[in-house]
Amino acid sequence: MTLKFIQWMPFTTCKHPFLAALKDKNSLPQCQQLNAFIEKHHITDINFQPDCTHHDMIGLVVNEQYCSLSELAAFIIAASDRAQRFFYLAVNKFFVYSTEDLTVTTSDYDARLIKYCQDVVNDSFILLDYTARPDDNGLLGNFIHPVTTMFFKRND
Repeated sequence: MTLKFIQWMPFTTCKHPFLAALKDKNSLPQCQQLNAFIEKHHITDINFQPDCTHHDMIGLVVNEQYCSLSELAAFIIAASDRAQRFFYLAVNKFFVYSTEDLTVTTSDYDARLIKYCQDVVNDSFILLDYTARPDDNGLLGNFIHPVTTMFFKRND
């Protein structure tokens, strides 16, 4: 018997049935909400790059790696500083963890996460709208685009 070792073999990554059935990312409710906000406020100058220059709307999507609350706050501050009018924040709640004891006023994790993010930019921005789905167990497209979203407007 002769043994051969395969150096490389092409393969296709398996997709979750949710992802396989998703034809377009924009069909997700959270993406539709973002597109509606952009259209409603006539925003044409938007950027989702972390190192971008000043734009009318800056978007920060936290969806690719775990981060602590303090890291999240640093990301939020860095991105929001470059937003001239609007700041969009989408956070995958499954990637955020805390390394510090925080005062808990509610058992609703989504509400606490939104309040935390709001407090980070409270001096410069007001929260216009937000979406959270307490029933999100990872099957609502959260790993494609976060379900927990916040829209802020710079204080005038």
